[in-house]
Amino acid sequence: MACQIQFFHKFGVFLLMTVAMSWVWANLGFMASMAVFGPDDKTPAWLQFPSSMIGRMAQKKACQKDCSSPQNGLEVVSV
Repeated sequence: MACQIQFFHKFGVFLLMTVAMSWVWANLGFMASMAVFGPDDKTPAWLQFPSSMIGRMAQKKACQKDCSSPQNGLEVVSV
Protein backbone atom coordinates (compact mmCIF):
# COMPACT_ATOMS: atom_id res chain seq x y z
CA MET A 1 0.00 0.00 0.00
CA ALA A 2 2.98 2.28 -0.45
CA CYS A 3 1.36 3.90 -3.48
CA GLN A 4 1.61 7.43 -4.81
CA ILE A 5 -1.90 7.38 -6.25
CA GLN A 6 -4.59 7.83 -3.60
CA PHE A 7 -7.08 5.49 -5.33
CA PHE A 8 -4.71 2.51 -5.14
CA HIS A 9 -3.92 3.20 -1.50
CA LYS A 10 -7.61 3.37 -0.54
CA PHE A 11 -8.43 0.28 -2.59
CA GLY A 12 -5.55 -1.61 -0.92
CA VAL A 13 -6.83 -0.63 2.52
CA PHE A 14 -10.34 -1.71 1.50
CA LEU A 15 -9.11 -5.13 0.33
CA LEU A 16 -6.95 -5.63 3.41
CA MET A 17 -9.81 -4.77 5.76
CA THR A 18 -12.23 -7.01 3.85
CA VAL A 19 -9.90 -10.00 4.11
CA ALA A 20 -9.10 -9.30 7.77
CA MET A 21 -12.74 -8.94 8.79
CA SER A 22 -13.78 -12.07 6.89
CA TRP A 23 -10.99 -14.06 8.56
CA VAL A 24 -12.05 -12.84 12.01
CA TRP A 25 -15.70 -13.67 11.30
CA ALA A 26 -14.88 -17.12 9.90
CA ASN A 27 -12.64 -18.11 12.80
CA LEU A 28 -14.47 -16.52 15.71
CA GLY A 29 -18.02 -15.40 14.97
CA PHE A 30 -19.15 -18.16 12.62
CA MET A 31 -17.72 -20.99 14.73
CA ALA A 32 -19.30 -19.57 17.86
CA SER A 33 -22.67 -19.20 16.14
CA MET A 34 -22.48 -22.78 14.82
CA ALA A 35 -21.73 -24.03 18.34
CA VAL A 36 -24.88 -22.29 19.58
CA PHE A 37 -27.25 -22.67 16.61
CA GLY A 38 -25.63 -25.54 14.68
CA PRO A 39 -27.07 -28.97 13.92
CA ASP A 40 -28.11 -31.23 16.76
CA ASP A 41 -29.74 -34.68 17.02
CA LYS A 42 -33.08 -33.33 15.79
CA THR A 43 -31.59 -32.10 12.50
CA PRO A 44 -32.39 -34.41 9.56
CA ALA A 45 -29.52 -36.61 8.38
CA TRP A 46 -29.46 -35.09 4.89
CA LEU A 47 -28.65 -31.69 6.42
CA GLN A 48 -25.87 -33.21 8.53
CA PHE A 49 -24.22 -34.89 5.52
CA PRO A 50 -20.69 -33.41 5.68
CA SER A 51 -20.28 -33.88 9.42
CA SER A 52 -21.83 -37.36 9.38
CA MET A 53 -19.46 -38.46 6.60
CA ILE A 54 -16.46 -37.15 8.53
CA GLY A 55 -17.70 -38.93 11.66
CA ARG A 56 -18.14 -42.22 9.80
CA MET A 57 -14.67 -42.00 8.28
CA ALA A 58 -13.14 -41.30 11.71
CA GLN A 59 -15.08 -44.19 13.23
CA LYS A 60 -13.94 -46.60 10.50
CA LYS A 61 -10.34 -45.48 10.94
CA ALA A 62 -10.50 -45.97 14.72
CA CYS A 63 -12.16 -49.36 14.32
CA GLN A 64 -9.56 -50.52 11.81
CA LYS A 65 -6.83 -49.59 14.26
CA ASP A 66 -8.46 -51.19 17.30
CA CYS A 67 -10.42 -54.07 15.79
CA SER A 68 -7.85 -55.48 13.36
CA SER A 69 -5.14 -56.32 15.86
CA PRO A 70 -5.98 -58.71 18.72
CA GLN A 71 -4.84 -57.51 22.10
CA ASN A 72 -3.12 -59.91 24.51
CA GLY A 73 -3.88 -62.85 22.24
CA LEU A 74 -7.62 -62.26 22.46
CA GLU A 75 -9.63 -61.53 19.37
CA VAL A 76 -12.12 -58.66 19.49
CA VAL A 77 -15.61 -59.75 18.49
CA SER A 78 -18.21 -57.14 17.67
CA VAL A 79 -21.78 -57.85 18.70
